[in-house]
Amino acid sequence: GRGPRMIGLVDDGLGRITIPWRRVSRVTFNLHEATESDSMLQEADAFRPIEGVVEARDGRRLEGRIRWDNDHEFGWETLEAHIGDVALDVDFSAIRAVVRDTVGGVRLHLADGRVLEVDAAGDLGPGNSGLFVRESSRPTRLIRWSDVSRVEFWP
Repeated sequence: GRGPRMIGLVDDGLGRITIPWRRVSRVTFNLHEATESDSMLQEADAFRPIEGVVEARDGRRLEGRIRWDNDHEFGWETLEAHIGDVALDVDFSAIRAVVRDTVGGVRLHLADGRVLEVDAAGDLGPGNSGLFVRESSRPTRLIRWSDVSRVEFWP
């Protein structure tokens, strides 16, 4: 086809990455043999609901089960993020925190220690429906994405 040529990669600690082929200058393949405990741990995290603490810019804090953008509730689901023209589908189970800065950027803190500076787009942009948090014994409450300053996910 005549559309943009892309290459897709899978990063065990992140998720799926899609990169325009024109940005690739070299590909090196390294084999990594996953252990049974690695895959069992990843599977267990993937099926758990997304839970944690949502902090708003005005100081509000909600703790509990999180529904992201009104459609993501489990660790196996992915957060759509971008770094320029590179698309990332990050498994929620791989994220430990999402931090918004005051100038519109977003940092993803991953479980493996990496920190990614990503664009305010996709699930991190203005089209986000907000974060719905269900605290124990309280009704579900909404914090609009524009009001969110930080989200810490419980492991």
